[in-house]
Amino acid sequence: MGHYSAKQKEKIILKFRESKTKAKNFVKSYGISDQTLLNWCKKYDQSGIDGLGAPNSADKEELIILRNEVKELKKKNAELETRNEMWKRIEALISKKSS
Repeated sequence: MGHYSAKQKEKIILKFRESKTKAKNFVKSYGISDQTLLNWCKKYDQSGIDGLGAPNSADKEELIILRNEVKELKKKNAELETRNEMWKRIEALISKKSS
């Protein structure tokens, strides 16, 4: 068999877990390798059914945009932390002179 949908993968995973059979024996009727099944299980445990679907191009594009946004926000955050530190030093100096 070829490509499985996320829902089909989920059903296979649940059947596998109920069967308490070794992966090598279980996968024979599904036309997949035991390693494929174990990878699906890992993804399912990490992200649920959403982890079983292939990312579409819109998801990939959004991921790229979000990664770029994160980079920019980290850069701005570093700049703001530097400014904040400078203002703290200035306030400390002013406070010393006032005393």
